[in-house]
Amino acid sequence: MTLVELLLATVIMAMIVAGSTRLWTTYSKAAKAHDTNEAIASEMTEAMVNLTRSWNVRTRPPGYTTSYTAANKGFTLLDADGQPCTSQCTQLVMNVTRSSGASENITIQTICQKPGKVTALDRLNGLSFSHLMASNCVACGPGLLPRVRVTSDLSATANRTFPHNGASSPSSFRINSMLGMTMCFAQSGTGPIAIDQRAYLLDPKASTDALLDSKKTSVLPFDNFGNVRLESNL
Repeated sequence: MTLVELLLATVIMAMIVAGSTRLWTTYSKAAKAHDTNEAIASEMTEAMVNLTRSWNVRTRPPGYTTSYTAANKGFTLLDADGQPCTSQCTQLVMNVTRSSGASENITIQTICQKPGKVTALDRLNGLSFSHLMASNCVACGPGLLPRVRVTSDLSATANRTFPHNGASSPSSFRINSMLGMTMCFAQSGTGPIAIDQRAYLLDPKASTDALLDSKKTSVLPFDNFGNVRLESNL
């Protein structure tokens, strides 16, 4: 093999390797973006299903069998200070009477929380959600992640936190592309309740840390017109 042939073979191999590397990088980013979108859709849907289940069984006002009233809605909207509000509310408290007759208050609340078991906290401290949360009902500072917390004053087993990201307990948090979630509520009179749900994530296509948000707006009727109770013994 002459020197020219050796150089030519080396150039061809370098081109093949470079092309393969670019192809693999593109594929890896696309696969990561797909997995991130799947995780976000799953977590946001799960959070809404959790909310809707309690919404549909909230307690009717005493003496009423067909509708709620503006004075007794079966729920309360509160701001971050725990005061009643009609827009940009951080808390939805639903009053539920279980089939056993027990009374339960279920609170769905957006909070800012420091991750529990995280090895890369220094990385989070350098991230700022402020530009993404400027129009939100709550804004979290550096090192704090927006999360949706579901609590029950009757059963601790009903307590949840979103996103859980595969965490084994509410105090732990696994770093992946999805970093946080918020739910903001608005409702006035006997109008429907509007829910502004957002997920906050690292851009899976960026080579450096860059934040994105994914938004979803849902509307629930003020009244459950079918007067349907959905409960499970499972």
